[in-house]
Amino acid sequence: MQQPDDIEAEWEQFVLKGEDISPPPRKPRRRKTEPFVQLTLKLAAAAAKAAGGQRLFVLLWILYRGWKEKSDTVLVSNDALSEYGISRMTKYRALKNFEAAGLIRVDRPESRNPTVTILIGEVDR
Repeated sequence: MQQPDDIEAEWEQFVLKGEDISPPPRKPRRRKTEPFVQLTLKLAAAAAKAAGGQRLFVLLWILYRGWKEKSDTVLVSNDALSEYGISRMTKYRALKNFEAAGLIRVDRPESRNPTVTILIGEVDR
């Protein structure tokens, strides 16, 4: 068995040689995530219009606004969606369909824009 003085002397020699004593680098672990797609709202709007999926675009827009505002509650105005070619009637039909599917909850105050609460995270569980 080595004496403490011998260990210190050996350590000093090791350090003086400049050898790296840190453990080898680990490969980063990949998190298991669900597949996803990343695209601009402009591209999504064009695809929705071409494929007749404008109602789906309304949901994508709501999810985007929720992410951007870091909130589950989003105000859905006609002006914001008309920027992407979505009519107010398409918006109303989309909100009705997605609410019936349990993906969102809609609060419709009279003569005001609807407020949507995103429930999709609850559906995934």
